[in-house]
Amino acid sequence: MNKKQKIVLWVGVIIIVLIGLFPPWNYVCVRRSPVPISPEYIYIKNAGYHFLWNPPSHLIPENRLATLDKSNPKPHTFRRLRIENLAVSEVRLNNRRLLAQYIIVLPILGLLFTFAFRTKSH
Repeated sequence: MNKKQKIVLWVGVIIIVLIGLFPPWNYVCVRRSPVPISPEYIYIKNAGYHFLWNPPSHLIPENRLATLDKSNPKPHTFRRLRIENLAVSEVRLNNRRLLAQYIIVLPILGLLFTFAFRTKSH
């Protein structure tokens, strides 16, 4: 293993560890229907990236609340909710986004590691 490969390997290890330590999170919100026989609707909102052992709180920050009440032409999106009918029931890891990050990063690191093996020919 040459010097370039060692650098790529260590940078890759650091990136993979950081992705795992600061994963993406989601707010899982329940919209309670005013009609008792109507089901509750579950909405998911991105909660950003937070330390693995310190997930975001169940309260949506003020700067995110402002985006919830705006009208949106797509009725199925989170922005159509009225704030008084919104309750964050839990905060979950965004497993799909986390997996997508690993799926993107690992092949790139593999390619960089492979190309770092090549030496310049004169």
